[in-house]
Amino acid sequence: MNTIIYFPHIFRAVFEKLAAFLAQAPGIIHISWISSFLPLAAAFRAGRLFTRGKQALLLLCLIDMLCEMTALGYAFFREPNGWLIHLLTLSEFSLLMLIFSFWEANPNRRKYLRWSIPVFWCVWLLINLAVNESAPGQLNYSRAIAAIILALIAGYMLYRLAVNPQLC
Repeated sequence: MNTIIYFPHIFRAVFEKLAAFLAQAPGIIHISWISSFLPLAAAFRAGRLFTRGKQALLLLCLIDMLCEMTALGYAFFREPNGWLIHLLTLSEFSLLMLIFSFWEANPNRRKYLRWSIPVFWCVWLLINLAVNESAPGQLNYSRAIAAIILALIAGYMLYRLAVNPQLC
């Protein structure tokens, strides 16, 4: 049985404009969106339960993909989307530090990694009270701080893994 779905003319016009907008978008936008989608698709395809660390990583991919899609929608309508950077910065830092804490064997270090999450949220709040990071042309200090801390912790984790491969 063939089913015909009827879309009103307004929806067709919006979809055509969206398709034209996506066709003009740089390729990096498509790669960014796909890079968030692929881990989710692989997890769905696997169809099994994952460890807490992998679940947190998949949640981060889902949040990232939703932020990408929302930012694309805002860009399509030429609306400011600076608030998404704040959402992504907080969720990315929190979930990655949580993942690192799941991988850390030392209970004291695990505790420090988890305590860094509310500390970062307080630092983020103080920075945003002092500086309007959403203003056009304004540097995003909290994102830079998060990136530096995450890079240092990731480097430490990779070093520890290189020294002791049994930790995998």
